[in-house]
Amino acid sequence: MTTVEEDTGAPAARPFRGSVAATAAALLLLAAFALVQLTRPRPAALTDDMHGWRQADTQTIARNFAFVEPHLLRPRVDWGGSGPGYVETELQLYPALVAVGLRLFGDSVWPGRLTSLALMLTVGWISFRALSRRFGAPPALAALLLVPLSRGWFFMATAIQPEPLTLLAYTVGFFTFLRFVEDERRRDLVLACAATTVCGLVKPPALQLLVVQLLLVLLLKRRLLRRADVWLGWAGALAMVVAFFLSLPSLDPAHGNSFGILGGGGDLFPHVRDVLKPATLWGLVRMTAQWGTGVPAVAAALFLLWKRQLRGEEVALAGGALAMGLATAHITSHMSASYFHVLSSLLGAWLIAHAARVLADAGGRRAAVVLASVAGVALALQASYTWRTYLPPVPETALAQALRPLLKANELIVVRSPVTARDPVFGTATNFRDPRVFYVAGAHGWVVPHDGSPALLESYAAQGARYYVESATPFDADDPALAAWLAASARLLVRQPEGRIYALGSSPGN
Repeated sequence: MTTVEEDTGAPAARPFRGSVAATAAALLLLAAFALVQLTRPRPAALTDDMHGWRQADTQTIARNFAFVEPHLLRPRVDWGGSGPGYVETELQLYPALVAVGLRLFGDSVWPGRLTSLALMLTVGWISFRALSRRFGAPPALAALLLVPLSRGWFFMATAIQPEPLTLLAYTVGFFTFLRFVEDERRRDLVLACAATTVCGLVKPPALQLLVVQLLLVLLLKRRLLRRADVWLGWAGALAMVVAFFLSLPSLDPAHGNSFGILGGGGDLFPHVRDVLKPATLWGLVRMTAQWGTGVPAVAAALFLLWKRQLRGEEVALAGGALAMGLATAHITSHMSASYFHVLSSLLGAWLIAHAARVLADAGGRRAAVVLASVAGVALALQASYTWRTYLPPVPETALAQALRPLLKANELIVVRSPVTARDPVFGTATNFRDPRVFYVAGAHGWVVPHDGSPALLESYAAQGARYYVESATPFDADDPALAAWLAASARLLVRQPEGRIYALGSSPGN
């Protein structure tokens, strides 16, 4: 069935104009994007890349899958102290995929980068095909040209992080559910709910897709709310995600390593009073535009608003992005978790394709000139964000390189994180467990927050830690109590601009 009971103004689906020329153009754009990604300069060390701490954790889990224990439900980190390093975290499907390449080609960053690139190219192709069916091939090509230049899309295409897999599941879940709303085929509902489950398991904030799907039904075909299979599908997806995360504390209760999903990592949600602050709301808007939709999509949205052409699909996607942003504002309103916004690139693609369709329907040379002018300005603005993705080398990389030759087999270390136990702005608990020194040095041990007490360091030394590493931090002075403990109980081995390395207990040279 294709009957829509409510007069929603939703654009009617267009036949896919899949000419050879359009298909070739899409493949050429994807190939050009892949070539740029494979040849552009990168930091020498993974830890020096944008969000290098997170990429290091993901790569560590992948190589532990590949070379230590190939068990999907038993992911390991290297900052788990003297224990096995099992960690309470999301379902590590992405590192498991990367681990296949690591086993085949050795311990390198390229299996992860190529996995991410393949996933993002798949997202681009699926989106092009779906948007072509609805808006025609030229508008879909416009989206395929502009959206990958957004900062999030461009960076995530070769970042060793789970967002590319999440975005693929999100894209499949959106388009198959939209197809279900339009055609009411149960197989589309089943596929959409399966993709939604993957989203929630791999990255819980991606459950914004449930909000999107609910809004699609409310805006396009409300009578579907009377169907039991719709509610069963949503409930089943949510139940599987909840059941998985409730099972995590039993993984390693003795050590309790956590990324904060249930246990002792960062807080999941911000305080309401902080979310409503103008600075927080503006940060969400800015991060969504830079890392999610892209600047060209903002121009497209304003154009569609002016023409009064916004549709239910765009409102639904925006509603999901808003729900995710408000629920995670303490980490997504600034650079800490800017990568969450890459899911909004689907909204950006839809807005651009829709705006291009409206312009094309207006016809004439004037519309083409306007479209080209807007695209040119938007590209220039987008490039100003995209090319500033990289940062100077972090001190943790140099310290880890200095530590590596000092380490003997199975020696444990303690690393002082540059992050405090609580966020200084929002007051929420942080995930301060920085993995970068462990990743580069090939070490295991513990992380203490930047404001941790000397007693915590002393307890880890008693448990066998042999080295203590702290990076130079420009934002505060040394802790007098910690300095006194180190002077009495440790010996300085390395002092360099990036930080210091101490020997603890019976370490060599002590």
